[in-house]
Amino acid sequence: LPKEDQEALMLKLMLSLGVQSAADVEQEWLAVAESRMVALDDGAVEAIPGERVMAKAKNLV
Repeated sequence: LPKEDQEALMLKLMLSLGVQSAADVEQEWLAVAESRMVALDDGAVEAIPGERVMAKAKNLV
């Protein structure tokens, strides 16, 4: 698809999911990131080293 059509399709998909704009998506991701940082800082969750995550993912494939 031409870039203009891709952008129109993406906008339609975002709107169908209830997303109003790219700024809304960014704001949602920031909220998720902040929530995860608080959970890490509070000790509610444990960080997993990226190497371990990647090794596990490779074993699943």
